[in-house]
Parts: sequence; structure tokens; C-alpha cells
Amino acid sequence: MNEFILHNDQFLEVIDWYSQTMRLLLASLEVFNAIATNGSLKAAAAQLSIKPSSVSQQLKVLEAQLDCALFIRTTRRVELTDAGRALFDGSGPAFVQLQEALDRARSAGHTARGHLKLAMPELAIHLHCAEALAAFHERFPEIEIELSLTDALEDIVVDGFHAGVRFGPMVALDMVALRLREDMQMATLASPCYLARQGTPEVPHDLLLHQCLRYRFHSSEQLAKWSYQEAGT
Repeated sequence: MNEFILHNDQFLEVIDWYSQTMRLLLASLEVFNAIATNGSLKAAAAQLSIKPSSVSQQLKVLEAQLDCALFIRTTRRVELTDAGRALFDGSGPAFVQLQEALDRARSAGHTARGHLKLAMPELAIHLHCAEALAAFHERFPEIEIELSLTDALEDIVVDGFHAGVRFGPMVALDMVALRLREDMQMATLASPCYLARQGTPEVPHDLLLHQCLRYRFHSSEQLAKWSYQEAGT
């Protein structure tokens, strides 16, 4: 059994030869499609921004590789031969797709698009974020926004979030936090009929004797604390 052994330097030479051959073939096919599309060598040269002599040379190289004529040349125009028509029908759509892909890539490079995943309490939507998100969507319509309305202290990186909104100091130590607004003033409220029935508390300690609605955090399951300070302090 005969073995064919290709050394490293020989392998690199083969790869280099194949790469150069493919580049020449693709360049020749690009010239061929430009000629077929525009109907003349001069127009193809103008489209590709190269000299007409280069177009003619590339066409000769391709016809030599395929060992057949691709165009019938007249004084005013070139027409595809049967072989040329077969090649154009097969390669033309591929070049159109390549151009469309380049155009899409060029457009994507200048247009903001993608997926933005945010975590925030529902209260933040009503108080601060609804108008900002609407304005953001109007400015960047190609960006899809996904909201997770929760106050759970998720690890936004592990859970796949790009950013999160939290009240007060509830931010992980390794996260970068930016203030969205000034501190809010909190208030304890009661309906007139409740106060008429149960009495009006005079000091915060009186609230221990009242029926209070308190908020329990989702992640820690702890009740939110009510804190008070004397007016003017």
C-alpha cells in the first residue's frame, strides 16, 4: 500500500495555492457577473472601478479555466453563450445575496438594534420609567425591550439582565449604580372612614395599634420598614 505523506511546508504551500486560486476565481466571477449584468466590458469596469483592460484579462482567465467561451462579442454589445448563461444563472443569485448581506451588515453597523432585558419593581414603572422607556423605544425602534417586573435582588449578570432598577441602597456591591432621581418623600395614608372608626394616630408608636398594609419583599420575604423623622430634621 503506497502512502502519500505531505510535510508541513508542503501542506502550507498547497493551502496558499488553493487560497490564491479561490481568490482569483471569485474575482473572475465578479467580473463575469458585472459584464453579464451591464452588457459590456466598459460598463462592468465602471461598476467595479477598475480598468477595462483588467476586465478583459479577468474574463480571458475565467474562460481559459473553464475551457469555453462565455460571451459572444459584437461591436456594440456582448451576449451570453449557453455556457455563459448557465454560469450566470448559477452564480448571479449568489453575488446578489452577498451584496445584500454586505448592505445589511453596513446598515446594522449604523442602526441600534437587538434585545434589552431589564429588571425593575412594578412601582418603578409607574413612578419613573414608563415615559423614559416609551421615549427610548421611539428613538430606537429596532431594540426589543423585555421587562421583568420584580423587586427580587437577582444577580442581573447571571440571570441575563443588562440592567436593573432598584429603590434605595438595594444594589449589589459589585454593581455600578446611577441615581435616576432625587429622594422621594414617603407618606402614611388612611381613609377618612377608617380614621373615624379607629381614631387618628398622634405619634408613630400609635401605628402598632392600627391595621396597616405593609409590603413584603419578594427575595428576602422581609417586610418593608416604615421610618419617620421629626419635621425640620
